[in-house]
Amino acid sequence: MEDAIKEKYIVRFSYTNSHDEVKKIQVEPVCLQYKWYNWYLIGYYEKYQDYCMFKLVRMDSLQATDIKFTTSHDLSDIEMKDSNDEIVHVKLYGKAVIKAKCREYLNGRITQEFENGDFEFSFSVPEHETFWYGVILSFGNKAKIIEPQEIKERIIKTCKEIQMEYGA
Repeated sequence: MEDAIKEKYIVRFSYTNSHDEVKKIQVEPVCLQYKWYNWYLIGYYEKYQDYCMFKLVRMDSLQATDIKFTTSHDLSDIEMKDSNDEIVHVKLYGKAVIKAKCREYLNGRITQEFENGDFEFSFSVPEHETFWYGVILSFGNKAKIIEPQEIKERIIKTCKEIQMEYGA
């Protein structure tokens, strides 16, 4: 991948998105970026005339072509978009004991702190990624989603499904 970026060769790969859909992708690889605890390829997707993010671990059958880039890319002008995934802005209320873990795993910011050490925390993540969602679930009753309502309902639904699985 690094050679294709450096030499400016288009790459092709099979990609499984966050909805478990597999697609054939051809992009101009612009750079690699580490975020949300994973490596991503930022690529210019000629089909959409735009830049997209592709999680490296979701790529299969990666191959560099002998086709050179058609576009010149300036990294400072690129607005990063995750392929087929919307960014969701989440606000949660957390107990003091999870403050460090929120900072470490959710990469957001504390927007309000309370006298007892509890806090409100805001962060933005790809909506259908499972890592951040699993982190929130791992907090149990130490965290409560404030917004958006859709994520709050998703948490409730997941908890009910888990409870049914265990026959409780």
